Amino acid sequence: MNSSKIPMTRWPVTVSFNTTHLFHKYFFFLATLMSVDAVFGAHGPSLVVREDGLSFKPLTLVFAFADEDRKRILLGMKKRGFGKGKFNGFGGKLEKGETVEEAAVRELQEESCLDAKELQQIGRIFFEFIGNSIVLEVNVFEVTKWTGEPKDTEEMAPRWFDTDSVPFEQMWADDKHWFPFLLAQKRFSGYFLFDGESTIIKHILKEENHGGKEAPTNNAEDNDRRSSVMTKQDSNDGNSDSDHNFTSFDALVEEMSNQ
Repeated sequence: MNSSKIPMTRWPVTVSFNTTHLFHKYFFFLATLMSVDAVFGAHGPSLVVREDGLSFKPLTLVFAFADEDRKRILLGMKKRGFGKGKFNGFGGKLEKGETVEEAAVRELQEESCLDAKELQQIGRIFFEFIGNSIVLEVNVFEVTKWTGEPKDTEEMAPRWFDTDSVPFEQMWADDKHWFPFLLAQKRFSGYFLFDGESTIIKHILKEENHGGKEAPTNNAEDNDRRSSVMTKQDSNDGNSDSDHNFTSFDALVEEMSNQ
């Protein structure tokens, strides 16, 4: 998540007009913009621009559970860049030619060293920020079957938490609102409008109802270097759950405006 605004607390408190201070401030500003672009990726290959001027950036967010009992969840402390110092799931941008499922598997392995063996999308959240035309489309996945051991990487420091002790005070402001859906295995869609990095102006969350039946699925094997990963897909046309069975951005915004 991100904002077009840079919090004032990030700037040096003591104002000085000497050249050394201005030099350091300039490079601090550049570093901040680089962390912003790392998330929004305005020129990334997966950015979708609509006629109304809004651009949509698909991202992945993966949560691994210790086992099928789902009593422990793996979170990662961000060690650098945007979100440094916060616990989150594992994920990021899509690389050229990737599906969201492939990106989710890759990001989990790169950031935690776990190799997913079964992956299921459980949610999709849209994040919009005042003053920014890019909407982040975050595809939320859960993994209960995996191999390997969680290890520190350059990006993240993985740590197991009991599901009744999730450290929301060290996470993004929105997490506490939608985590109950994830922990209860309820498929959901959501929209959050932010002002800055921590102020939620308004939001909507809804459980996706499929008439009391499981969404149509078919197991498909990933044939690249992340072989044997099973992803649940729509049986009608082979497209992934990221494209089906979740409420659209426009429908969520309309529903929220009518509340």
